[in-house]
Amino acid sequence: MFFSNEKLSIEDELAGKMRKLTQYGEVLSGLGTQLIHARSPQAKGRAERLWETLQSRLPVEFAKRNIKTDAQANAFLFEYIELFNIRFGAPPTKKKKTHS
Repeated sequence: MFFSNEKLSIEDELAGKMRKLTQYGEVLSGLGTQLIHARSPQAKGRAERLWETLQSRLPVEFAKRNIKTDAQANAFLFEYIELFNIRFGAPPTKKKKTHS
C-alpha cells in the first residue's frame, strides 16, 4: 500500500534513482513527513488488525441498520467511531504529553 507500481531498471537503481511517489506520498512529502513502509507482519500488525476488525464488523453493522447508500454509511461512521472506541479503545499507558 502506498507504493508506486513503477519498476526501475537495474541501471536506474544503481544510479540511485528512486521510484515515483504515490499521491499520498507526495502529500506527506509536501508536509515534510517521511513515509516509512512497513514490510514485516510485526510492523503491519496494528493496521492489519484494525482493517480486519473494520472489514468484519462494518458489513454487519450496515445490515443491522439497513444502510444501503454511501450517504447513509458516511453518516453512520461518525456514530460508529464512538462505538468502536468504546469497544476496542484502551487508555494510554502514560498520561504525560510527549508533543507540544
